[in-house]
Amino acid sequence: MLDSKIQSLKRHFGVTTASDWCGVKPEWILSQDGIGPVTLDYIRLCLAARGLTLKDDRTPEYWKQHLQSAKISHVMGNEEDFDADADGIVIDRGILCPFTILVDTAEQAPFTFQGLRADADQGNRPLIVPVEYRAIGRHPDSLGDYSIDSTVGGVGRCHVERKSMEDAHSTILGFKKGSDGGPSRRDRFEKELANLAEMEAAAVVVECDFQTLIAQAPVYGQRTAAQNAKTLHRSVLAYMQDYHTVPWLFCGSRRMAEKTVFQWIERWFRKQVEERKEVEREQKKRIENLRQAELEAATL
Repeated sequence: MLDSKIQSLKRHFGVTTASDWCGVKPEWILSQDGIGPVTLDYIRLCLAARGLTLKDDRTPEYWKQHLQSAKISHVMGNEEDFDADADGIVIDRGILCPFTILVDTAEQAPFTFQGLRADADQGNRPLIVPVEYRAIGRHPDSLGDYSIDSTVGGVGRCHVERKSMEDAHSTILGFKKGSDGGPSRRDRFEKELANLAEMEAAAVVVECDFQTLIAQAPVYGQRTAAQNAKTLHRSVLAYMQDYHTVPWLFCGSRRMAEKTVFQWIERWFRKQVEERKEVEREQKKRIENLRQAELEAATL
């Protein structure tokens, strides 16, 4: 019965792949005849196994923690993401990311980090990335749009500032003053870059390539597109030099930018974990050497 209901929903909403569900709101599902909370939660759990959620719904991690059943059907598609138990019931194979990505509450177009996959050593299984919205920092103490909360810390150490092409244009060209009549967006951004430059690992991720950013420079005020293109080109190069510890990572699409933010944060996390393990190994070695020395001294 449940499978037939989901098949009916797939036909109604035009769902052909699991990611298509991300454009469907929970209330739209519940508005269909014969569809109730059980079916809705069933869909949520299926999607959570792939690191996906319904439109404007809670994070995959939330549903992994709050939905009790771990057994789900294959009817969502991509059967290779699941294993069958002895009863033929399919069990999700999603892997929970070991850290939480923090998203600044002022972020206008936040990444959801859905649809990512673990590495080959974990079978390229669906990756469930916990996301938490938090006020990371405000001018003059702004610290970008993304950070990490983990067992090895992260806030104040690993941050990323995201820029769409339009945002990069308006910020670098200083289109608007602050809402309080204070510093321009460019001035605020330069202060943010100075803050990021003090960190262990900080970057600016742009949702387009460098050439496109320059080529599509807008006309603004009395300045032509060509004049603004020159300003953009020279300003970015100046920022790269003046804040050389904060690399600019130009991406060809928003999706690539999202993956880049995740990989930047994940790599920092793995490095910290490995360094902590190395410290623990050295401490263990020193203790063993000390004990050995004590034993040798006791036999003299």
